[in-house]
This record gives sequence, structure tokens and C-alpha cells, in this order.
Amino acid sequence: MEVIKVCFWITCISQLGYCIPQRDSKLLVVSFDGFRNDYFNRSLTPNLRKLIETSVFTSRLLNVFPTKTFPNHFSIATGLYVEDHGAIDSETMDVETGTVLTYGYELFHYNKNVTPIWTLNEMSNGSHHSGCMMWPGCGMDYQGIRNTYDVKYNESMTWNQRINTSISWFKHPQNPANLVMVYFESPDLEEHIYGPNSAQTDAQIRRTDDTVASILQALEVNDLTDVNVVFLSDHGMEAVTLPRIINLTDIINGLGLVVGTSPLLQIYPKKGKLEELYSKLHQYSQKNGNFDVYKKQDIPERYHYKNCKRAPPILAVAKPKYGFQDLYAYIEDVKAKYNVTVTNDTEFGVHGYDPDFPSMQPFFLARGPKFHSDFAAPNRTVDLFGLFADILGLHTTANVDKSPLKAPPFQVKVEDPGFTVRLVLFSLASSIGLATLFFVFILFQRRHSAQNMGYTLVDKDDSTI
Repeated sequence: MEVIKVCFWITCISQLGYCIPQRDSKLLVVSFDGFRNDYFNRSLTPNLRKLIETSVFTSRLLNVFPTKTFPNHFSIATGLYVEDHGAIDSETMDVETGTVLTYGYELFHYNKNVTPIWTLNEMSNGSHHSGCMMWPGCGMDYQGIRNTYDVKYNESMTWNQRINTSISWFKHPQNPANLVMVYFESPDLEEHIYGPNSAQTDAQIRRTDDTVASILQALEVNDLTDVNVVFLSDHGMEAVTLPRIINLTDIINGLGLVVGTSPLLQIYPKKGKLEELYSKLHQYSQKNGNFDVYKKQDIPERYHYKNCKRAPPILAVAKPKYGFQDLYAYIEDVKAKYNVTVTNDTEFGVHGYDPDFPSMQPFFLARGPKFHSDFAAPNRTVDLFGLFADILGLHTTANVDKSPLKAPPFQVKVEDPGFTVRLVLFSLASSIGLATLFFVFILFQRRHSAQNMGYTLVDKDDSTI
């Protein structure tokens, strides 16, 4: 029996992951709203550039349409496209009630079966706790469960305060968080006001870089170097000037209602006016050449947008560097609030365009125990839910009926010869261990049977009778 025990532990050693209890992994996800993927090229981010050299990184993360804040943050949290989770824009029409939905419970609860990652984490284990620092869509009940820690959006709370509070959740003596998601509203805020090419935007890029360094330092000081950290953004940004504003007011007035902001207009025709309004918009789009217009059923499949009850009967989509008439009111507000002088060359930031355009795409940067050099960066925003679940050990089928995931989010680079060698050695060690255990078990059974029949088996080398 002692031999069997030894062989059992030999087998366990060959398959450490199955025999040694693993500590719960921790995950910190940090989003910088509107940090465009090419901002790394402005020589303003020394900390991020240094971090990229030793981390999992991609500057071409394909986000979801529309490339706006609420839809993309909720897709990051759920692994779903907007037509499935229902937060199709920052504001949208509830077609059943006729009310316009803005940020709030109803916007994020179109599909009651959706389970965000922070809720899934809370559901999976009594010792798992989630914290959200201003993350869009968080701080609400999902599946009747609310995350343990939550701070709602509060622009007056300094970034250092947000960092310190988030770190404290990991260190809580009774209910330490193993998942924390943090949202920072810049550089998006300044980009909208001053444009992506402004000095103000550059200042926020530097601030982002400093904040990344502060977060990593805070983790180290608080003995939290075992935390897996993901830095990312939700979308990029484009510059729009006054001459590039497309005014559809005269066409739509009297025929329909507009909901939403540039570069998307959700258009709801009056009863019996759909064909007339669409025809006029289509004719003008052909003449203007700087926007597209679709009936709901004709919205491109790759947008993953039209198969949702909230999708409008008509959708107008401006091409990059162009916007619609809603920008006029926004610009007047900016002039009054920020004392900005506006000329035909003054740039304002707009996002929400087709995610295939590079200027709309965000970045992904990760480091920690789970992110070793063999792991490839994810390609899409909708892959992140599965990646986060893997890190946290959440083996689940949540959201999978609609999930676009086709393969495990941690994709090992098969071209890495070192990984191949390790895989072969691991398989060989496992096979030897199992074979040894099986052989000793058979030998034990034979000895046991022989003893029951009144005789003793003698090994060939044993000459003693």
C-alpha cells in the first residue's frame, strides 16, 4: 500500500495543476475612455511604452458598433454584441413605452438573462467579491445580485482617490475583492471639447501614463503583485469641424423623430411615413456622399446591431470626420461653458463610427501571473468576458448562447517551440506516472489474490524459498 501512495504522489507531481490547490486569481481591469490606439506614438507615454515591452499588448482591439462608451463597456463586461445586450447607444428609444432611455437600469436590462462578469464572479463562490469604480453599467442588480463594492460616477473624485479606494477593496480584511473594474473618463472628456489633436488631449495622455505608473506602484506597495492587471480603452476618436456637419433637419422635420448623437442618428418615422422619409434621406446621402442611411433590415450584419427590438426603423451613420446637426447645440454649449472660440478649423472629438476604421479602435495591455509570454492578446472586445472568466476560474455557460466566442480566449502561440517542448514533456511525465500507478495496482491485486489462496508470489530475482 505504501508503494501505491508513493506512485500516487509521483502522478500528482507530474500533474501539479490537478493535485495542488490553486489560489484564487485576482483581476484588476482599468479603462481609459477614448484612449485611441495610436496615442502611444506621440512620445507622451514612457511608462506605458516600457510596460508594453514585458506585457501582452495589442493596439488593434476590434470593438463593437457603435464605438461608443456605454455599448462597449457593457460588451467588455458581458462578451456580447449590442443587439444581444441591448445597450445599443448612450441613449435609445424604448419602442414598447415610447420613452427615450438614457443611462440607468432600463438601458442595461433589455435582456434580463445577461450576466456581467462582476455578477458572475459574485455568484460563483461565497468568497468571491467584485468591485466597480464608476464602470458603466455596474452598480445595478443583475440576476438579483449586486456587487460587493461600488462607487457611482463622480467626476469630483480624484484619480488618486479612485486608485486608493480600488486597492482597499483587494485588501479588505473580511471580504477582499478578487475582481475590481475601474473607469477613468479621460482623455474622452477633453477630446470631445478640444479635439483629439489638441494640447489638452496630450495632457490627458500624459495623465493616463502617470496613472498607470501609480496603479502599478500601489499594487507593489500593498503586496498585490499577484494581481492580474488589464489596461484598456473602449474606443478611439475622430476630429470633426463645422464645415463637416451634415444637417438633416429640413428632411426629417414633420416626418419623424431623431434620437441619439453623432455620428449615429436613430430615426423614427411618423406612422405611414417610413418609405417617404427613407427615400428622401437616401437621395440626400447619395448627393452628399458623407453618410449612409439604412432601413433596419438593411443594416450590415457585421454591425451586430439590427437584430434588436431597440434598433430604429432608420439609421443614419456619418462617415469618419463627419457628424450631424446635433453637434451645433453641443458646440454652443462648449463655447459657453469653456470659453472656446470656434472657427471653421476648430476641431471637436466624435466617436461611434464603424469599428473597422483604425481611428475608432482601442488598445489592450495586460500583465500578471496569467499573462506570460505564450499568451496572445485578444483580438476583439467581445472576447474579454471569456478571458476574464478564465482568469477568475469562472467555468460557466453564462451568455454563451449569444456569445461570439469560437475558441478559448487565452490563445497559446503554437509557433513557440518552447511551449511545444514543455507540452510534450508534460504529456510524457503524465503518461509515465499513470502507467506506473496502473502497474503497481495490478501487482498489488495479484499479490492480494495470491495471499487469499494461501501462497506467496516470488519475484524472478528472488532465489529464497
